[in-house]
Amino acid sequence: MIFIAFLLLAAIWGSSFLFLRVAIEEFGPFLLSDLRVLFAFLSLLPFFVFLKKRSFESKKRIKLFFLLGSINSAVPFVCFSFAAINLPSGYLSVINSFVPVWSLFFSYIFLGDKIKFGVFVNLLIGVIGVMIFVGFGPIVLHWDSLTAILFALIATLCYAISGVLTRKYCVGVSSLSLSIYCLGFASILLLPSFFLDLPEVRPSSQSWVAIIILGVLCSGVALLLYFKLIKSVGPIKTTTVTFLVPAFGTMWGTIFLDEVFTSAMGIGIMLILISSAMVFFQKK
Repeated sequence: MIFIAFLLLAAIWGSSFLFLRVAIEEFGPFLLSDLRVLFAFLSLLPFFVFLKKRSFESKKRIKLFFLLGSINSAVPFVCFSFAAINLPSGYLSVINSFVPVWSLFFSYIFLGDKIKFGVFVNLLIGVIGVMIFVGFGPIVLHWDSLTAILFALIATLCYAISGVLTRKYCVGVSSLSLSIYCLGFASILLLPSFFLDLPEVRPSSQSWVAIIILGVLCSGVALLLYFKLIKSVGPIKTTTVTFLVPAFGTMWGTIFLDEVFTSAMGIGIMLILISSAMVFFQKK
């Protein structure tokens, strides 16, 4: 059941590329990020209120939730928005695939987990699989591209740290409470960026539908699954979802946008699946 949730998370995050392509045409990257987080927050808020998930224990962790909202949503979203301006999406996918590698080291530092050689090798296989899948090749390095790489690396480090902190300090907090607090604080932190990307023309209904789906499904529902997995199997296994996200993204693109699927992509997917399965089903 947990592995099904893992695959579902990968499929949902992979589908976000489809909706991003539609929404980014009329919404800038910063406004899109802010609205995405806001719609995710609003979609989960009624369930949060109805189920009365607010607790004294959660209120005591308000500073932690603010930190998690910053490093799990606000900061990475802004960093990836900057990086996407000067770095191809394939390179962003490769850099993003390092999240489970960072999680391995941060789990050792903060959780005291041992760094198993087999897990490390399997994670590297996953990274190589992503590189083959996206057709990773040399890039001309200049100040803009180096800055973009730096921003992308900061985002991946933020994701890794937030996963480890969630596992360490949020054991007794429901996934719904975690999602609400994190998305709420992220919405506040991203609010200034709302005015940086105001569209020059009125966005179409198609773009609004895309951004609502991005918020409700690809951020709200996805974050619930993400926190559930973090608490169930830990940050290392959960963040290997970053290997599968580009694969699912291409699968949806092939089905709905008639994108081309190459033999190299097939080899990359095989390595990604082997890596993900080996890490996910690794015994403690």
